[in-house]
Amino acid sequence: QQFCTVDAQQDLYVHDAFVVRYTADSSSRYLPVHLDESTHSFVLTLNNSGDFEGGGTYFVDHDETISPTMAGTLVSFRGDRLRHGGNPVTKGVRYILTAFLYHDKSGSSRKRGANNSDFYSSTTATFNEAKKGKGFSFQFAVE
Repeated sequence: QQFCTVDAQQDLYVHDAFVVRYTADSSSRYLPVHLDESTHSFVLTLNNSGDFEGGGTYFVDHDETISPTMAGTLVSFRGDRLRHGGNPVTKGVRYILTAFLYHDKSGSSRKRGANNSDFYSSTTATFNEAKKGKGFSFQFAVE
């Protein structure tokens, strides 16, 4: 199962989030194929494709690359089940925000993340499904 439904009684927690800078003329121009430890992963494009060439998220099992061209485009997927990697940036600089979430079926506030820090245990995401499954929204709160 690549996708799952999260109801209002279950929680998504942020495990980690950070900005990545891929540059064509450095060793940080791509990311090898891997699986994430999170149940839900997303990549948010932070700059337009006019700033770079190449890049994008490659999904091995589908032999397909998703390459958003506009800043603000979000790609979300089951990071723990879909083998994926970052294709090489061949020109310019590409910026992305990537985040890793996990789905807590019990709704409890268990601790996750580096050193079980208070930041990770108190960072919560409430998932609200729109009517008839046509959309969704995330609301994040850091206590």
